[in-house]
Amino acid sequence: MSPTDAPAVQVGELGFAVGGAQILTEIDLTIARGELLAIIGPNGAGKSTLVNMISGVARPTAGQIRLDGRDVTGLSVRHRARAGMGRTFQTSSLFNGLTTVQNVCFAVQSAAPGALNPFRRASSRSVIDQAMQLLERVGMAARSAWPTAALSHGDKRKLELAVAMARRPSVLLLDEPMAGVAMEDVPSLVQLIADLNRDGVTVCMVEHHMHVVLGLADRIAVLHHGRLLAVGTPAEVTANPEVRRAYLGDAL
Repeated sequence: MSPTDAPAVQVGELGFAVGGAQILTEIDLTIARGELLAIIGPNGAGKSTLVNMISGVARPTAGQIRLDGRDVTGLSVRHRARAGMGRTFQTSSLFNGLTTVQNVCFAVQSAAPGALNPFRRASSRSVIDQAMQLLERVGMAARSAWPTAALSHGDKRKLELAVAMARRPSVLLLDEPMAGVAMEDVPSLVQLIADLNRDGVTVCMVEHHMHVVLGLADRIAVLHHGRLLAVGTPAEVTANPEVRRAYLGDAL
């Protein structure tokens, strides 16, 4: 299979154990190119652990991870990023002591080939122009000079997306992007993620807000007790009796 024919992400028999505790067991999951896949499940189901392994933050104790057909199981976070994988986290990874545009400039310069000291050239005109384009894309250009610490939680999430997009990833992993975001800020953030996906970025998203998941996802993967309980369209998953018993209950 050529890279252009391969799925964006393919996870095979993935397992993760810490000491005697088995966190994930035999996870088989494929994410198609251009797809938006949501991962849901109860607290402690292993959702963030799975995203951490796909992104390289954690190493699996069993199984394999492929990105665009290439085995990346043993690659570092940095090398996976270079191969086309982007990532945001549940908690902010921004530099609160910098302005909005400085955060993105740092990301742009870090993504440049051979960059050794991103801070040294972060003020160059080309870098600033690229950073402003990214801020424009996420609707944050008007706040480019704002101190990052002064941004709302929703705006910080948008800034994190601009930072993640600095490397022009083909696959974007989002770990609970709506966590802590005020309800009035959710629709614009949902629209931004939909637009990125529509522009060709494959998205894998962990999310607890079911109205967000049902409005965005092409497919949903349900984790329960470290195992994959179900994978399917939103209609298939919400109608699945096992999923309703384990997670959804009367929420829908």
